[in-house]
Amino acid sequence: MRRRENRLKGHDSYADRRCDHLPDECRSPPGPEDLAARPDEPRPHRHAVTLFLLLNLCEVVTFGLAISFLIWGWPWVMRVANSHRGRAVWMYVSIAWLLGNWFPHDNLHVHNGMNMSGLLFIEYGFHVSLMITGLILAGGFLAILREGGFGKADQAA
Repeated sequence: MRRRENRLKGHDSYADRRCDHLPDECRSPPGPEDLAARPDEPRPHRHAVTLFLLLNLCEVVTFGLAISFLIWGWPWVMRVANSHRGRAVWMYVSIAWLLGNWFPHDNLHVHNGMNMSGLLFIEYGFHVSLMITGLILAGGFLAILREGGFGKADQAA
């Protein structure tokens, strides 16, 4: 809907033109390359737009890595966690969250705008969860070291 509304207002961005064949629901939210949709906003320096695009590319790649890790990473985590299922599950989820949270995090910022209550929920929801996943991984790492290191279950076999 945003695309059609912007065209009615006389705004047509590169992002809209390159995604004409996609339904509105399949497009990613407006990003720094979609500046024509917001003519009243101050324009960032051209290097800032490039850096924002590079950051967005990194977020998309790490999100893809998180999905790949969720699909194929479980056996490796079980091996590293010395077959402790509970520890392995928490480490598995933590690694996937650390890799994959950046894409939804930034996109929520775009959708939230300057709503301070929404910003507070986004920041606490993502940042505190990252702190927790760091603690989970550090605790799992220390527990594995206390038990004699990585791959202990493989060495016993």
